[in-house]
Amino acid sequence: MGATYWTNNEDLEKNLFTIPYWHIQTSAFSKKKEQIEKLLVGYPENKLGLQEFYTNRQGQRVKLLENFVPIVREEIELLTNDIQKDLAITNVWSVSYQKGDYHSPHNHSGVGLSAIMYLDLPKGTPGTLFLQPWNDWHTDQSQYGEVIVEEGDIVVVPSFVVHYTKPNKTDDVKRIIAWDMKPVGPSPLTEYPMA
Repeated sequence: MGATYWTNNEDLEKNLFTIPYWHIQTSAFSKKKEQIEKLLVGYPENKLGLQEFYTNRQGQRVKLLENFVPIVREEIELLTNDIQKDLAITNVWSVSYQKGDYHSPHNHSGVGLSAIMYLDLPKGTPGTLFLQPWNDWHTDQSQYGEVIVEEGDIVVVPSFVVHYTKPNKTDDVKRIIAWDMKPVGPSPLTEYPMA
């Protein structure tokens, strides 16, 4: 018996690895945005150290996670049903980008998923760029991807994916709320103890 060859013009290229992502539209976004903005009043954003953006991630956020989960429960359940895994939101924070602000390349963890909801995305403000974890096999160049989003959209990626935003060149403020999730059970929205 000899080797097997493709003779039917089948495409020989296959994907050995892929990186999934989820693009979810928030239901009743106007109502949920109002609830989130009201909630965030108690958690002011600051620009600290070398950060080139405003966030409340380093501040006290007692009860933020607890009060945020019910607002996005429908979207999280949609995700957990799709991936057939239970998830716990482990951390939640907001970020604002004023003129000139940007976020340098970073990831969140080696395990779990990370989500971004675009609360305010005025025309001309930059989206989020995602960096492929390996270089192009032919050019040895870094490969970037961007999910085209609108206000109210949620983008979920594996937490290991490096991502960043370019400087905001507009006079308008871009604002997002982000959260990390870990696989757990049995409840898809079990509160996970923060480290």
